[in-house]
Amino acid sequence: MHVSTRDVDIGLLRKSKYVQSFCGDIFKKVYNELMSGYEVLFSGTPCQIAGLKSYLGKDYKNLITCDFLCHGVP
Repeated sequence: MHVSTRDVDIGLLRKSKYVQSFCGDIFKKVYNELMSGYEVLFSGTPCQIAGLKSYLGKDYKNLITCDFLCHGVP
């Protein structure tokens, strides 16, 4: 059986846990940057992305979001 490098790398992620982050007033800062015309890349857990979008209340052309796989925080 052949195991690819990709399979081995993915195995290293097993049983890893994320540490819950403190978002503070980042949603407000993102909003201010968007209103100033800046392009914003926001990366976080799917629930953080959902929270940001809920806070903003509408889509913005200058906002890019990137969520990563999450299976819960401790």
